[in-house]
Amino acid sequence: MRIGGRLIRWAYQKVSAEVLAGTLAACSARSLRVAVGGADMGTMAWVQAEAIHHVADSNTAFEPSDYVRLFSELFEHSSDAVWITRLEDGVLYEANGAFLSLFGVSRREAVGHSTAELGLWVYPSEREAVVRRLRETGRIERCTVRLRSVWSEEFSLLVSEVVVPWRQERVILGIGALAR
Repeated sequence: MRIGGRLIRWAYQKVSAEVLAGTLAACSARSLRVAVGGADMGTMAWVQAEAIHHVADSNTAFEPSDYVRLFSELFEHSSDAVWITRLEDGVLYEANGAFLSLFGVSRREAVGHSTAELGLWVYPSEREAVVRRLRETGRIERCTVRLRSVWSEEFSLLVSEVVVPWRQERVILGIGALAR
């Protein structure tokens, strides 16, 4: 069982019904994969996980173990970059294939290293501002940040993140797409 699946499964349970109401009304099992990679960055990965739960309640009876597999697939196969980092220092716990491709790193090179170590932030002060906001509000939605790949290619990423407690620390669940 991968860390990403466990965290996403846990996070979807913590999102309130009020936050999900609009998204769930528009989601269906058929549109789910499209929604994850869609333009609506306010629609985070854990919201799609809740949509799976919503569809499952009305159509089938998934076992709890099914959710881990489904959320792991959702995490890994999103066309948007998805990551899990430690709030305190930006150390990556997990990243999906879209994240690894976007930044030009392998999982081995990325996981266990901070985003600062990897040189991903064009403006490190921007990360400080994002983290400050996450500490204050617990989430950011549709925030544009300047990042760079390991090839020094700079780009703007439209990011949404939420802070969740995990074990004895707080982690950031994030998703981002290239800003247009």
